[in-house]
Amino acid sequence: MKLLTVCRGLGLGGTERAAETFTLAYQRAGHDVAVLNLGVTGKREENLRRYNVPVWTTLDDAERFDPAIIHIHRRGQADATETGVLRRLRTPPRRVLETNVFGWADYSDANALVDVHLLLSRWCLWAWRRRLGRRAPAIVVGNPLAASQFSRAGNAEIAAFRAKWASPDATFICGRVAQPLPGKWHPSNILAFVPLAQRDPRAFLWLVGVPEMFRPLLASLPADVRARIRELPMTSSDAELALFYSSLDCFLHAARQGESFGYVLAEAMMCGCPVVTASTPTKDNSQAEVVGQMQAGIVAGSFERLGDALLSLWQDAPLRQRLAAACRARALELCDADRLAARALRAAEIALAHDDAAVLRRALETEPGFVTNADNAEIRALATNVFGGARCVDTALLKPANSATEHRLRQWLRRRRGN
Repeated sequence: MKLLTVCRGLGLGGTERAAETFTLAYQRAGHDVAVLNLGVTGKREENLRRYNVPVWTTLDDAERFDPAIIHIHRRGQADATETGVLRRLRTPPRRVLETNVFGWADYSDANALVDVHLLLSRWCLWAWRRRLGRRAPAIVVGNPLAASQFSRAGNAEIAAFRAKWASPDATFICGRVAQPLPGKWHPSNILAFVPLAQRDPRAFLWLVGVPEMFRPLLASLPADVRARIRELPMTSSDAELALFYSSLDCFLHAARQGESFGYVLAEAMMCGCPVVTASTPTKDNSQAEVVGQMQAGIVAGSFERLGDALLSLWQDAPLRQRLAAACRARALELCDADRLAARALRAAEIALAHDDAAVLRRALETEPGFVTNADNAEIRALATNVFGGARCVDTALLKPANSATEHRLRQWLRRRRGN
């Protein structure tokens, strides 16, 4: 089968990583693959070409390829460029799979050009179905990682790295890496370390990609705490990232906007690094699902409880060992590239066999292993089974809009309030 990946760029972001990883997994499964890049090029294109995957920038090339399946990676909202591409390429009998990166709802006619929507988590699927205001063919397919991409570094490498960026006698190192974007960070990534640093004089915090807006906060910390916060350089190397994760005792995570998936969480878990993350139930909250309370780490009930959750992990060495031992298996269960590609390919086969969307939806719902819905009770349990308990205001606001009109009204109200 011929499969065409469509994406808005091939740089270093998580969406670009998913597009590359899916494409290569399809190729390993024996399919003919190509990529249509609608944006800037970068490292991902180099990687694809290394495996002889054609990368094009024009629709003429894509049409000559004549794919049976188009797999587009997009934000989920209407976009004139993407809609134009789909209108031209989505001709019978071709089918379109959409990886909806943020679980957003597309109320435009472009939504009808997608045959199967792939949501990154149960949380995203739950919110998307209610935002969309109608049922549509959709399944959960998370972001993929190949098992060989991230694994724990050797003990000698870890010891040398810890000695370089902390000290040879460091007792506990937590760290955070993210793109330097305000939405990917929160002050609690830094503030959570302060009570730990005051209790343990040999604890360290490593940061990669800190936005400039956090400089005043860092400068305001007590000198002895600030001295144990180390800023490491950004890297585009998976091997260097794996060594970073492997050298940590805990991956500390708080994002103002939450996560629709959270590649960094899965990467850290693949390297045997337990995670302490903050739940954000009124925003994207897949981090609670990916980590899982006491499965690959601790999910704090709020940004304010992140420091307490970190202290809890620091104090309990047996818990750290148990979580670290379980991390990689959980990450592979969620992210194994070949398994997720097989799920997407099966959805494509079902889509090719059904012209009617309602019939296609029912066929997906009866397919073994497919998650096509997430109920309110499941999501409420995910939001409330957290360290320190969920805030009442968060659970009260948990229920998302149940129609397109209500969702638009909520968006307008949030813009008016400045959040």
